[in-house]
Amino acid sequence: MAKTHLCGRCHTKDERREIYKPDLRRDAVVRVVRKVLIEKYRVRDVNVEARLGGPKGMTVTVSFPELHRLLLSEVQNDLSAYLFEAIVLTC
Repeated sequence: MAKTHLCGRCHTKDERREIYKPDLRRDAVVRVVRKVLIEKYRVRDVNVEARLGGPKGMTVTVSFPELHRLLLSEVQNDLSAYLFEAIVLTC
């Protein structure tokens, strides 16, 4: 099977340019955040939404039921390490 390559000798700069796919990026961010919340905090009843925009290029909103209010600051702190703006609140 031939390997796909994008070297400068064979391909133009446009061919080597990274393709921007915002819908795939949003979906990936939502899946990663859900996985972190399930594995670290054992929380499944949470709403995670991602949208383009904001100071870091993407904003992720995590909504917990009132029952998990004590986790808000810890989750906010954990999500601040990622390259998106995180908003954590109760619904």
